[in-house]
Amino acid sequence: MNPSNKPSQYPKACQTKLLCRSLLTIIILLLSCTVLFSDNHTERNYVIETLGDRASGTINQKLNDPIGVIIKDADGQPVPDIEVVFYSANSGFSFRDSAVFTDSRGRAVTNAHFGSKMGDYNVEMRVYLPDTVKFKHLTLVAFDYRKLVFLLIGGLGLFLFGIRKVSESLRIAAGDNLKKILAKLTTNRWLGVGVGISVTALLQSSSAVTVMAIGFVNAGLLTLKQSISVLIGANVGTTITAQIIAFRIGEIALPAIAIGTAIILFSKSYKIRAYGSILLGFGMLFFGLDLMTEAVIPIRSSSVIYEFFTRHSHNYILAILAGTIMTMLVQSSSATVGITIVLAVSGLIDIYAAMALVLGDNIGTTITGALASIGGSVNAKRTALSNVFIKVVGATYMLLALLVFPRYMASGLAAISSDIARQVANFHTIFNVINTFIFIPLVPLIAKVVTYMIPDESEEKKKVATYLSNELLNEPSIAIDQVKLELNNMIRNVQSVFDSSIKSLDSINTVYIENTFALEAENDRYQLEITDFIAKLSRQELSIDDSNRLPVLLHLTNDLEKAADFSRNIAELAERKLDKGIEFNFEQKRMLNEMSAILSEMLQLLPQALESNDQEKAKYVAQLEEKLNICEIKYKKSQVKEISAGNPIEPAIMIMDIITNIEKAGDHLYNLAQAIMGALSDDEKALYSELIVGNHT
Repeated sequence: MNPSNKPSQYPKACQTKLLCRSLLTIIILLLSCTVLFSDNHTERNYVIETLGDRASGTINQKLNDPIGVIIKDADGQPVPDIEVVFYSANSGFSFRDSAVFTDSRGRAVTNAHFGSKMGDYNVEMRVYLPDTVKFKHLTLVAFDYRKLVFLLIGGLGLFLFGIRKVSESLRIAAGDNLKKILAKLTTNRWLGVGVGISVTALLQSSSAVTVMAIGFVNAGLLTLKQSISVLIGANVGTTITAQIIAFRIGEIALPAIAIGTAIILFSKSYKIRAYGSILLGFGMLFFGLDLMTEAVIPIRSSSVIYEFFTRHSHNYILAILAGTIMTMLVQSSSATVGITIVLAVSGLIDIYAAMALVLGDNIGTTITGALASIGGSVNAKRTALSNVFIKVVGATYMLLALLVFPRYMASGLAAISSDIARQVANFHTIFNVINTFIFIPLVPLIAKVVTYMIPDESEEKKKVATYLSNELLNEPSIAIDQVKLELNNMIRNVQSVFDSSIKSLDSINTVYIENTFALEAENDRYQLEITDFIAKLSRQELSIDDSNRLPVLLHLTNDLEKAADFSRNIAELAERKLDKGIEFNFEQKRMLNEMSAILSEMLQLLPQALESNDQEKAKYVAQLEEKLNICEIKYKKSQVKEISAGNPIEPAIMIMDIITNIEKAGDHLYNLAQAIMGALSDDEKALYSELIVGNHT
């Protein structure tokens, strides 16, 4: 062994020991860090529960329940003496204590006091745990209930009034075009659907078209099958309103109101003012929607409201019932679909609940038609029932689809548009379009079903007037045409009264006399019902032409009543003739026959002239009246000569009285002819002042 090598081996051993010790030290340090890390991780397993999130109260008042946190450790034991600091950036919002320590139950709470503004108040809480700081967030809601009520009711009022304003103004702007569209209706079902869609698009109200269709059925202008087709089309046409609402263009609401008002105030043209009213109506509609949305947004943050909608939003039966009742109250599916859009956009309901509400909205809108049919004809009631039948059956199969394929339906709507407002509007449209294709082929079957459910009554109590229906009052131009048709009925009644009175002159009993009195009493009922209808119509918003025609129609109603009165006078003279046994000679009978023939011809021509605005027939009627005047003068002179010649006085005087009554009746019929040539003509140059009334009365 070489001694010189020993010193070199010792340092190597020392180095090995040092290396081992170093490794051991590192391992110990690592283990210590692991333990420390593990202990720190355990300390971080605190459970922090917030108290009072989404709590609501009243502005300028203290929140009823305290807000704060409950802190527990990983074992579920409360952790005391943890500091919690509360702060908020909302103006006017304050805390009783802004810094609180947890008590023995792990609770750190304080009381909050709201400011003067309604809406959300955000609270941040800084929790100082032993080894870290945690942040928690609360949202509190302050309500100004008076403002909330005003926003909801005022917004709804503006919204409903806007819809009505648009509808009425569109009717005025459309004018006679509405009649022309309806005149094209035939027995073709699809054409009927097209008419329903077109008219509803013009009026922006399916309820108005439903009521109109029921009025037409009641007046005998539409058959039951035709009316069902129109109603199916109207259900599609009304979805246009929801599509417009879904644009949510609230920022143009006030400019639209301003421009529309300016047009109304400064325009001299009646039709241009109608367009201004349309713009004003749309502005009010969107402004009302904005107000309702402003009211709904803070409601959404309320825990009570939020939990209610969350709990019941998927109860489809309840949602359909709510939509039905809501629409029955406001009588406008467009309005309730708009409210549904507001709820969906605000996040209170999802698309599933919105679809159910829309189904209820569609059912509820049938109440307007049902109310309109009360007191109407059997077919009018059947028309209303058919609308209920279509909506209820349609909502039933769509509800089944919603229960079985909810995700597919929602996905389909989302594929068309990601905007939930548009999804609600699209569902409303899709539902009614599907209904159209399903029920149009079934119109004859639906007609049979409702006929079976509402059978013909053996003795149906009817009014004398057959063309007048209160449901048509909202369509003045059509209602005026109905008055003219009713005047035709009244003219025919006058003819019956006159014919019976002339026959009573030759009767050997009182049968014709009593018949004349009964027919004249019926004429009085015509006058009463037509006058009442015209009075109601005068309270509607009318165009200048329609306003000018109403007093003319009222005057003509009185003219016809007077013509019937003069015919009754003849029957009363016949009664006296029968009592006294007076007889007319051949010449006297010939005079009566000639004059009665002229008056009868006038009565036969007037309905044709009035219904078709036939100027030539009206002029001929006026010429016939001139003949009556000539005959009256000539025959009265002849009777004076008869008396002078010593012939019986009583027959001659009675003949002159009868001649006078015939001529007076002719004077009132002359007024009708003049009206047809003047105020009731289609010639725009014909003025009300051109109507010659009173000259012959």
